[in-house]
Amino acid sequence: MSRLAMVQSVRAIEEGELGTAERPGNNVKYNTAYYGHPVHDGTPAGVTYAWCVVFQWWCFQKAGIPTSVFPKANNVFAVRDWFKRKVRFYHTPMTGDLVIFAKSHIGFVEKLLEGNRIQTIEGNTDNAVRRHTYKADDPGIQGYCRPEYHKVTVPPPPTDEKTEAIVRALPRLQNGDKGANVKRLQALLRANGQKLPNSQLQDGSFDGDFGNDTETALKAVTGSAVADDAQWARLLGV
Repeated sequence: MSRLAMVQSVRAIEEGELGTAERPGNNVKYNTAYYGHPVHDGTPAGVTYAWCVVFQWWCFQKAGIPTSVFPKANNVFAVRDWFKRKVRFYHTPMTGDLVIFAKSHIGFVEKLLEGNRIQTIEGNTDNAVRRHTYKADDPGIQGYCRPEYHKVTVPPPPTDEKTEAIVRALPRLQNGDKGANVKRLQALLRANGQKLPNSQLQDGSFDGDFGNDTETALKAVTGSAVADDAQWARLLGV
């Protein structure tokens, strides 16, 4: 897949997380996904769970980017050094880079702005996911990690015949339905840029309950309150 397409995918996922806040003690869904269970500062004693890097890992995973392109790590400088070893660490930013701050913090470079400034999306900043702007050469910035987005591969799309069979096999869903197919629908709605605040669980999974949250999102994408062949096809991009 092209670099541009992958950067746009990551940006859309990060944008969708803006405003997500932690519970006290760095208890946040990104840490839950990373560690495989909920965590809280001080358990074990003395341990803290800062999540600025974990947030970036979570977003890259959601975009289907493997750890050969962005590593699974919870330490800013471990990520920096990983990119340095790959000779992918720069001092002039590009959109899609990961900016490394000397204070042990990381952010996604969402935009390059006029006046040699960058706009970022960052996790664990004031205990939430937030946007910030900086001078690209701010003295607090060490440099920029540049993932090899162009190396991300995606499965080839199915043939038209297979696609039609897949769509036909998907059930008609409406408000009140529950189950695995509703979870599939909710995940597709989320991938299409919709927020489902009452349906997405702390670990990033979905509750499988087709309620008003899901209906509103479905209408926003497809114009319909019911998911049938045409709506599934729209959500799948076929």
